[in-house]
This record gives sequence, C-alpha cells and structure tokens, in this order.
Amino acid sequence: MFERWTHSARRVIFFARYEASQFGSITIETEHLLLGLLREDTDLLNSFIPRSSTVTIRKSVEEQVVIGEKISTNVDLPLSNECKRILAYATEESERLKHRDIGTAHLLAGILQEENCQAAQILYRHGVRLEAVQDSLARLGSSVMPRSTSSRAVPDAQAAKAVAITEWASRFSVEDMKVLSTVETELKFGVWLVTGSTTDADDTLFAFILAVDGRILHSGRQPVH
Repeated sequence: MFERWTHSARRVIFFARYEASQFGSITIETEHLLLGLLREDTDLLNSFIPRSSTVTIRKSVEEQVVIGEKISTNVDLPLSNECKRILAYATEESERLKHRDIGTAHLLAGILQEENCQAAQILYRHGVRLEAVQDSLARLGSSVMPRSTSSRAVPDAQAAKAVAITEWASRFSVEDMKVLSTVETELKFGVWLVTGSTTDADDTLFAFILAVDGRILHSGRQPVH
C-alpha cells in the first residue's frame, strides 16, 4: 500500500502512531496524523500559515482530546476510518496531478478534504485552505522526490532483527544483550517494529526502523506492564 509514499510521508504515519500511544488512544485519529505531520514537516505548514500558528496547533489538539493512560509502543494501533479516507484522498490527489510519489503535501490535502474531522477543523481555524495546498501541489510537476536507491534497505524480518540488535548493542550493556530471549518483528506503514524480550521479563527493548533505508526512527526500552 505504501510503495509510492515518500520516506517523509511514511514517517508522518509512524509519528501519528506514536502520538496516539502517548495520548492513550486505541486508534490513530486525524489529530494524531496532524501531530505526526507537525513533527515531520513543520516547514510545510509554515508555508501556508505564520510560524507562530504552528506552535499553537499542538496546544489546540491537547485542549480538545481526552488524554488517557499511555499505551505501549508494542501495541498495534489501527487507523480510524477517517484516517483511512485521508490516505485514500492523498493517493487520489497524487493521481489527479499525475505525481509519481505521495508526499506530505498530498497528506495535508487529504486531511483538509476530510473537512469535518478534528484535524481539518483545527487547520481551517488556523487559516490553512485546501485550494492553497492544491495550488502548491500543482506546481510540483510530475514527481515529488526521487526514489531512494540506498543499499541499506531492510527487506525482511531477519535484516530488521540484525539492525535492531546492532542498535541495542550500541546503547545498552552487555548484560542486557546476554539476557535477550526472543526478538519479534512487524512491518507496518513501511516501518519495522522490532521488540526484544529479556529472560527476566522486566522490560522490553524496541526499535522502529525505516524499511526503505534502515534509518532508526526511535529505539529504547520500556517496562513490561
């Protein structure tokens, strides 16, 4: 599904998943997608609204959502139906303009097309308009960015495990690595989630790895609840 999505657009979805877990949401909602866009491509929004407005968008989200208990990053959070439609709108926008890739601007246009969702309402209140985003997209030409030819791509679960273990070895003690019992992998939105359980089961090591080029988006350890 995400073959045509740029690295940056995929990271937006990864960050949206992270934001949802931090807010204690059992689904990835449109406001999480907006926060993911803010994390990944603030300059995009700054091209449509004053820089000061982007600072207040997160505050607007925090004021409108119910914040619950944080959810483990190991939990697979599904996209809400609104978010699924936004991804479909982003794809349709790229096809309408005959763009090869789907980038963050297409995703922004998708959010605005789901006009009754919370993220779109926040953007409209801050002065972002669909027509302006579409005009900007129309000037991009037939491509958003060149496809990566990186030799560090992570094509399968075995490669993802190797990258994660190398990352953990550089961050944690030898003792931690010795008690590592099981390592599991999952590919979601073009990002590998690798988790490692220790024999004492007190905590879990994790790493988020971008499949297309092997970049570590986030890694660490968290207690097992």
